[in-house]
Amino acid sequence: DSAIVHRVANTGKETVRVIAVEIFSRPPDRGVPESHTTPGEVLLENDKVVISRVLVPRDRSLELSQAGSSVIIPAATGTLDGSVGTRTLRKGQPLWHSPDSPPLSNSGDRTFDAYVVTLRPRPSG
Repeated sequence: DSAIVHRVANTGKETVRVIAVEIFSRPPDRGVPESHTTPGEVLLENDKVVISRVLVPRDRSLELSQAGSSVIIPAATGTLDGSVGTRTLRKGQPLWHSPDSPPLSNSGDRTFDAYVVTLRPRPSG
């Protein structure tokens, strides 16, 4: 095992928060029933984030939590349709999705396989 080092410098005046996710390989295909959509399998959940694995069959919607913003990280190249048109996302290419954004749907020719990191809202007060 070799360590991967990633450095980030904040050149602005605002605080920057960084989410790092490393995906080293694609998990084996487990098959996806036609009725299966999100939220998918929860991999990690705490008071700050929920990280889940989602498998969205073609022509189905990716249903994200309206409670917080999400980062979608494809485990394989896939195609999504949303308010800005069709986007092909490469493996590991993140996509930011705000709670007020329109839904996304899988317009690709295969099941969309991704990890979703949903940020929990900060408690007020």
